[in-house]
Amino acid sequence: MSNPPDFAVEVRNERDIVISKPDEEFEITYRREVYSPILIADDVLQNDFDESKSKLLAQAWKVALKTAKSLGWLDERKQRKRTHRQAKSSGSAPPRP
Repeated sequence: MSNPPDFAVEVRNERDIVISKPDEEFEITYRREVYSPILIADDVLQNDFDESKSKLLAQAWKVALKTAKSLGWLDERKQRKRTHRQAKSSGSAPPRP
């Protein structure tokens, strides 16, 4: 699956995927949950998204999902290992599912 044209993708802080389309004045951030292999659209409610942006939102979700998968963010086993390593390095126990 190829990215829809003209979308810019930026990964920030090893947690956020920012999808933008400057010519449409469109930007949305998908945030990786720390303890679950899911993405959350972080700023949908903060922005003024009307019905005309629904197609862009759907396309942006596909791009974010593809990006997250390629980074291994949605692989539950990798997520558990990463969480366990982070907990060990901070001295706390990882959360139980």
